[in-house]
Amino acid sequence: MTAGYVCVAQNNADTDYLRMAYLQALSCKLTQKKNANFSIITDQHTAEQITDRQRDVFDHVVIMPVDLAADTEIKQANEAQVFNLTPYKQTVKTEADMLFTCDYSFYWLVYGQYDMVFTSNIYTYNNDLIINRSQRYLFDINQLPDIYSAWTYFSYDRNSKDFYDTVRQIMVDWPWYRDMYLVNCRYDTPRTDEVYAIAHKILNRSLSHNSMGFVHMKNPLQNLSVNQPWTEQLPMEIHKDFHVVVGHYHQNRPLHYQLKTFVTDELLDRYEHGYRTRILG
Repeated sequence: MTAGYVCVAQNNADTDYLRMAYLQALSCKLTQKKNANFSIITDQHTAEQITDRQRDVFDHVVIMPVDLAADTEIKQANEAQVFNLTPYKQTVKTEADMLFTCDYSFYWLVYGQYDMVFTSNIYTYNNDLIINRSQRYLFDINQLPDIYSAWTYFSYDRNSKDFYDTVRQIMVDWPWYRDMYLVNCRYDTPRTDEVYAIAHKILNRSLSHNSMGFVHMKNPLQNLSVNQPWTEQLPMEIHKDFHVVVGHYHQNRPLHYQLKTFVTDELLDRYEHGYRTRILG
């Protein structure tokens, strides 16, 4: 059975998400001992910007037949298409602004016992469970299941299809679902976390969650000053084996770095060099 990672990567006027997904793909290839397959789902316009070097790293470039977010700069609505467009029978859906920091291959044994596995736990760079609820106001007042969509496992089966069909319906008819299920929500365009949570609530299933979680580098969640990027407040090292150290702590979970300026030329060059020498030989 084929297994791998999929990321929806669509550029907009402000952000090169393709560049982020490319770094993530490189980090996947350099750290994963099993199922190091990494593919992207994108639109035609972004696909035309893919370089030969990037295409060599992506296992598949899947062009979506319809862009559900064509009229907005916030492209999260297309997360609804991952089930229909993934090239794998077992998929971990990521977000573009994430980095593989070490080998997570053993988790595939856990994932294989379920049809879907969601992330409910997020962590600080120094390995503490984040209990700060400042970013989860809508979840708390609306009693939504605590889901972080950035790292989601699903298998190619009926239950997963039903979930993503529900996600798509919510995305397409967002104002109705927003007003029906949420109070004090002012989002004009859907956000994936809230949509996943509403879909889960509608389907009324038990929540299988991922104990690994990921490191969420949003400044308030890390107890860092909001006046500086976290990269200016914490040292970061990339070891020779491409394991990542942040603030002198070895990272054993995916790093959701969030900063759109994180992918510097220097960082990308290092991962590209590692891929050319270690993977391609």
